[in-house]
Amino acid sequence: MTDTAKQFWQTLRGGRMIKWKGRAASMAPALASVSVIALSSAAAFGAVINTDLLVAQSFGDEDVTITEDGSVEVLGTDDLGPVVELTTDYDSSFENNGLIRFGLASGDASGIYVEGYLKSGGSIRNTSTGVISVISSGDDSNEVFGIHIYEDIEDGTRIENSGLITVDAFSDDSYSQMAYGRGIALEV
Repeated sequence: MTDTAKQFWQTLRGGRMIKWKGRAASMAPALASVSVIALSSAAAFGAVINTDLLVAQSFGDEDVTITEDGSVEVLGTDDLGPVVELTTDYDSSFENNGLIRFGLASGDASGIYVEGYLKSGGSIRNTSTGVISVISSGDDSNEVFGIHIYEDIEDGTRIENSGLITVDAFSDDSYSQMAYGRGIALEV
């Protein structure tokens, strides 16, 4: 075996060798176990928003938590759409402990929008500290939703609100257009 091959196999087996209190010790196994724990912990918790974000957010089927210190806000825009979008059938847990706000949209708007089905293992919770606020105004008819599920929900699904959901819809054309808002809406 060449010196390079010996060095390669020694690195794979024991990593770096050091001298600790007069004895030989290997540091690689301890570092590797910490890395594995850190990586597996990050995957188990899903997405956590604990700061102020000023752009719309989009997630797949993963656990999402907005903490009391976190917020997702879209302010004064002509872009239509949700503040938080769950882009697939949702079978995970979404929890809002902070603020989700769409301030003065120009047209249809949603705080939380589930693009597909809310599956049996899925849940959406707006806790006692959670606030969802959506305001829309424009020349067209406006549909405004706090929580909007586009498809249906399955048995075992949980939608819970112990916080505050406010929706305000205004139409500038009082003769021919209508505006309405719903706190929680299901399209069946």
